[in-house]
Amino acid sequence: MALGYQIVHWFFRFVLNIFFRDITIIGKENIPKEGAVIFCGNHNNQFIDGMMIFAYCQRESSLLVAEKSMHRRVIGDFAKLMNSIPVARPQDKVFNGKGTLKSSGDTLVTGTDTEFTKTLKPGDVLKLGAIGDYVVKEIVSDTELHFKEVPAGVFDNQKYKVLPKIDQAEIYSKVWERLNQGGCIGIFPEGGSHDRSDLLPLKAGVTLMALGAMQKFKVPVYVVACGLNYYNASKFRSQVVIEFGEPYEIPQNLVELYGTDRRSACSTMLTEIEHRLRDVTLTAPSYHVLQSILYARRLYTPRDKSLTKEEETLIHRRLSRAFSVMKNNQTLQSLLNEIRLYIRELHELGLKDSQVTRTSTKYQNKLIWNMMYAFVMMFISILFALPSGIIGLPILLALKYLAEQERKKALANSSVKVRGMDVMASHKVKLSLVIVPLYLLAFSFIWFLAAIFVLCDSWFQVFWTTIVFTVLWFLYCVGCVKLYDGFVRHFLAFKACLMALIRPRKLRNLKQNRDKIQDDLRGFIAEHGPKVIPDFNTKRIITEAELERDAFTRSKTYMETTETEEEEDFDESSDMRMNDPQLIDQYLENSENYY
Repeated sequence: MALGYQIVHWFFRFVLNIFFRDITIIGKENIPKEGAVIFCGNHNNQFIDGMMIFAYCQRESSLLVAEKSMHRRVIGDFAKLMNSIPVARPQDKVFNGKGTLKSSGDTLVTGTDTEFTKTLKPGDVLKLGAIGDYVVKEIVSDTELHFKEVPAGVFDNQKYKVLPKIDQAEIYSKVWERLNQGGCIGIFPEGGSHDRSDLLPLKAGVTLMALGAMQKFKVPVYVVACGLNYYNASKFRSQVVIEFGEPYEIPQNLVELYGTDRRSACSTMLTEIEHRLRDVTLTAPSYHVLQSILYARRLYTPRDKSLTKEEETLIHRRLSRAFSVMKNNQTLQSLLNEIRLYIRELHELGLKDSQVTRTSTKYQNKLIWNMMYAFVMMFISILFALPSGIIGLPILLALKYLAEQERKKALANSSVKVRGMDVMASHKVKLSLVIVPLYLLAFSFIWFLAAIFVLCDSWFQVFWTTIVFTVLWFLYCVGCVKLYDGFVRHFLAFKACLMALIRPRKLRNLKQNRDKIQDDLRGFIAEHGPKVIPDFNTKRIITEAELERDAFTRSKTYMETTETEEEEDFDESSDMRMNDPQLIDQYLENSENYY
């Protein structure tokens, strides 16, 4: 492993652990120790996805990177150090066609002011807007060509764009050679980054790489699905779970089929890869459903049950599979609506689900003590991080603004992005790799000048103190990032205690709503789980006994609380009633704007 490669590897790990609060790796034992491996990942976070696979796949690997990215500053420089393989993509070379097109209802297309023989070739794709995309079969002259299929409608004076056909023979040759040497390749078969809650249709390139290498060099090739599951991917100090699936050893009979029926072999293998990628990726029809699934796991889990990240991910995936199978069930739809309303009220009150269950309104003295403790810890955090916060605030605001501009630009240039959120984290990290070092050097230079004119008597002291200051300032800034997590935790605890003191009835009603949803959810899963999930009762992560014990404890706590707490006056209209159909409809009408 080259020194430059190792430096980039550990540098990426450091950067990722600064941006993300928690990175959990599942299935490391599934990665083959030797032999040719193709890592296939979902692509929801642009350059961050490649950094994740590169930093945590435990094998020296070469990522396939869009050719245009190789020419970018910072990203391109790192990609070259990572031994990445550039891939030219048609969407990166699209251009406006010259002239206009006319069709009479068959494959023949005539042009006005066109130069088909100079600007097009067979295999190019012409994008005709709402009419569709069509492949050029034959070019007759500068003004006539044939499509491979008849267009969906008759058109005249139609403008068009051209996606040129690209010869990828050189790329496949490089990949095959790397696999023949027992190396590893990282690829995102969706073709491009996006922020959808489900996978895009997979491209066949990965199958051509794997089957072509096996056919040409007679070497076994493994495919490892890599699920990159982000929890609020664009947010600083969020979480990510990386799951490596079981290795798929491509059978020899598929290679033989590839020699006689390439399309059928590639289709079979692509279907298998998609199934394996879905097994390690949390997907849903929409972000509303995806968010409801995440909260459903929290609601279903007993309060005293500690789950590993692997168990949490498995429950998420089972819920996703079950909800997908039963998406037309009216009871399930009603339950999902109730969960969404609960999430909405949490956001409106600024609370997290865990605070609803942990914050009690029973003992006011304890609440006041906890609130004071949280306030003191917040004050200490602010006091320690204040210099860095004041100095770094302009940088944070600039990064946020520039990332938002990049999001808008990416969204405008894409047909698959929903909001363009997949580019924001990458842009923040990319800019930080330039701005933050300059920021540190600027303050080191200020110290250097102060040391020359005020603090030190010799050049040795000047250089020595400047080096020490630079190192300490860097460690201080890293410490402030870690301190940020503690500040957020204490701030949320303070807010929850304050809510319990000034609006205890509101918090109790929220708990009751949560308990109702929890009972409905557990009842629904108990009834329908065995019908949807094979071996439901034998492979349970949370047993029926644990659920019953949690329900008993919750009921006992509720009875003790209602017996000792005084009743406060409150406005009935301010409390959300989960069983009020009119209120549910009212909230769901504006749910798109909220989320």
